[in-house]
Amino acid sequence: MKNKYPGVKRLRDGRYYLRAKARDPKTGKMIDVRSTVNAGSIREAVAMREELRRSVELRGEEVYSRVRLVDAVSSWLRAKLPSLKASTRRTYADVLDLHVLPTLGVYWLDKIAPQDVIDLRDRWLMEGAAPATVNTRLRVLRQVFADVTHEREIRNPTARVPGIRVPKRRKPKGLEAHELRAVLEALQVDSPQWYPIALTLALTGARWGEVAALEWRHVDEGNGLILFEQAHVRGEVDETKTGIVKECPLVPELAEVLKEHRRRLLEAQAPGLEEGWVFPSKTGGLMQPSSLRKPLAKACKAACVRTISPHGLRYTFNHLAKRVASADVARSITGHVTDEMTRHYDWIAAEEKLAAVEGVLSLVRTSGTPTAAGGRSGGKSSREKETAGESAAPTGRND
Repeated sequence: MKNKYPGVKRLRDGRYYLRAKARDPKTGKMIDVRSTVNAGSIREAVAMREELRRSVELRGEEVYSRVRLVDAVSSWLRAKLPSLKASTRRTYADVLDLHVLPTLGVYWLDKIAPQDVIDLRDRWLMEGAAPATVNTRLRVLRQVFADVTHEREIRNPTARVPGIRVPKRRKPKGLEAHELRAVLEALQVDSPQWYPIALTLALTGARWGEVAALEWRHVDEGNGLILFEQAHVRGEVDETKTGIVKECPLVPELAEVLKEHRRRLLEAQAPGLEEGWVFPSKTGGLMQPSSLRKPLAKACKAACVRTISPHGLRYTFNHLAKRVASADVARSITGHVTDEMTRHYDWIAAEEKLAAVEGVLSLVRTSGTPTAAGGRSGGKSSREKETAGESAAPTGRND
């Protein structure tokens, strides 16, 4: 028998079970809304069912004028991508397509709440993503929402969602001067084919992608300069990370090493000569940073110093350059955009800390005994002077 009041069912305890179809204000899709209520009659229960349905749909008024996150992101990408580097485009696409849109893509943009973002962040952690990876995804999400919400004048649900705190002891990622010398010497003896690119990294402070994408036209021996105007990421050549073209001094020692390196390439007719690469791979393409990891690690072991990555040579240059030049000069060579980033690449050596502690100890040893008023001894007080028959300093008033 057909139910006269569809969606309303009287239960044995006298309450009514309500079921209705309503449009989800987050996704715009039809969903089941259910509830159990106390009602005085079946007609009252029917009215309550309609009120339940309307209460859900009222939260989604003007659905026709809304945009889903997936559509907002698509529009944002079309406008943004042409101005982004290839590596940045790839990062944005991976984060959005693989980790954000499968969950939040169907939501209406104005209905995404901070809790939705927090839940997504926590899910990434539960799925095994490292805290640093989660924070990278959050940064991408914040950038996207900052733009699309500003354009539509709605609140940004990511604005106050914190990243994952990663407490850690900061360890130097580079080397001290004597350690770098030992590593380069070991590399020159054990893996001489890797010495030119390692020395270039060490004496320019350039990023791996910038050095690996060097062409011989960028090496100006006559004017003593190396020009870094491009870089590569996974074999795709683009402008440098910051879009800045950098001029780095070409010191005679490095110039001589590069000249000998080029002579060997020509003698062997190595692949990549026609393309003009300074440091071509065995197949003539662009080298990846993993190429230098093993020989560099071997050299670090031979030199009895901690193992560093190829990027550690950039940390090393930044650290040593700041010891002999101003932060502005160091930054002009490394290409750091802000002083904060320059400081990030630096660290305080153990010798500097020891000198500071010894300086404090020296002050403690040579300081006088504090007076009752909290001052330092070393001169006589007025009362002591009077007792000794000395006149106190004039006060500037009549007594």
